[in-house]
Amino acid sequence: PDTVVSPAVALDLSYGLQRYSFDAIGPTPINQRLDLNQMQVALETSHRFEWKEPKLVIEPYGGVKWLGTRSSLTDNQTGGQAGGLQNTLTPFIGLQLPVFERETVFAEVSFVDGVQYAAGAHIRFK
Repeated sequence: PDTVVSPAVALDLSYGLQRYSFDAIGPTPINQRLDLNQMQVALETSHRFEWKEPKLVIEPYGGVKWLGTRSSLTDNQTGGQAGGLQNTLTPFIGLQLPVFERETVFAEVSFVDGVQYAAGAHIRFK
């Protein structure tokens, strides 16, 4: 490569809450709520390679991420509740390629609980 940019290290934190309400009138009435609280922490490292001829930039990356999910199923009529916690620690690798000046596409694969694939796009605003 013509240019090798120093390796980068990133820490990514995210939290999400999903709430689903179920209700049905019929032979078996249902009035329940499912809550999913998810926390994710990822430690990632990447290295950017740039070539001038032909103009090409690639950025392979990899790391490890922890995903914790707490589920809670509540019966709204009786107040009864059941739930659980699942923790997953998984290594991942990926490749990011620029498409335009501020847009990139990526592909990623992780290796725990089977092989999982992800793909998407990043858009920078600044």
